[in-house]
Amino acid sequence: MQYKVPTEKYIYFECRQGHGWREYYQDQGGSRPQPAKVIRQLGDLFTEEQKKIYSCITAILAEDKIMQWQIDILEKINYLCEQCHASKQDIYQVLKLITLYHKALGDGEK
Repeated sequence: MQYKVPTEKYIYFECRQGHGWREYYQDQGGSRPQPAKVIRQLGDLFTEEQKKIYSCITAILAEDKIMQWQIDILEKINYLCEQCHASKQDIYQVLKLITLYHKALGDGEK
């Protein structure tokens, strides 16, 4: 599977192994045509259900200080699943999209 995030200047691609690269649009000197929809903010990557999960995760992180708990990561994920009424796969997908977004804009573009 390959992930792609179309930004305003280029498309960011990432392979399953986590290797990322950018391909620029024609107006930026590249070969890719610019898509109709580009990602301008993190929420643009999410489905409606993923937006709810993201809001739940951020609320938990802001309130509970879950990252400071002396439990392993799997227990933390299970806690997020319970509190957000989501599966482990749903939580993973939201966290993966957050990571992809930040990698895509890793050159400081906001």
